[in-house]
Amino acid sequence: MKVENNRRRGRRTRWAFAIAVSTLLAIAATWLSAIVDHPINTAIVTGMMSPECRKVGRIVPGSVLFASPPDDDICRSYFLYRATDHNAASDVTSYTSFVLHERVAEFRKRIGYVFLLGLFATGVIVGGAALLRRFFRKLPRRQ
Repeated sequence: MKVENNRRRGRRTRWAFAIAVSTLLAIAATWLSAIVDHPINTAIVTGMMSPECRKVGRIVPGSVLFASPPDDDICRSYFLYRATDHNAASDVTSYTSFVLHERVAEFRKRIGYVFLLGLFATGVIVGGAALLRRFFRKLPRRQ
């Protein structure tokens, strides 16, 4: 009786460990995907901090037709960001906060799907290992 309970506990522990590892991998993969999809562009940050780009900072966000492109290479990325995005930030803190908000939104959108996919893969691997184990236990042993 105790041996059977220990086996059950061992199986439960293995399943719990597999689910925990699957969850951590799903979280890590989803967060890394969000970071890759929404990077903080250093050219935009440099343009926001440079004094030559003050004129770019004053244009209305999303106004491609009404703004003229700057002559400086430093300001070009910042200009494209301000001219094409209707919610464009004008300072570094707002920009990094906006990018972080986008990352979190994408993480929340994808985590359920990634978790289910990881859980399915874990189940297939653990279930396949259990089937193989059962199959090899039933084979006659050679002596």
